[in-house]
Amino acid sequence: MDRIRTRALGDPSDPKTRMVPLTKLNIIIIIIIIIIIIIIIIIIIFCDRQTRLRKKTEEH
Repeated sequence: MDRIRTRALGDPSDPKTRMVPLTKLNIIIIIIIIIIIIIIIIIIIFCDRQTRLRKKTEEH
């Protein structure tokens, strides 16, 4: 009885209360975040290449 009560209250010492189940929604959100991060990295790399090319053309 005490164990159920502490788990319901969210006892941080109980390892089962700290685990978050991965539902389909959580997995979809994680995948979307990873895709957004990859897109941001690609944009940063592309912009960096464009500025390097611009600097090279201005020098010549």
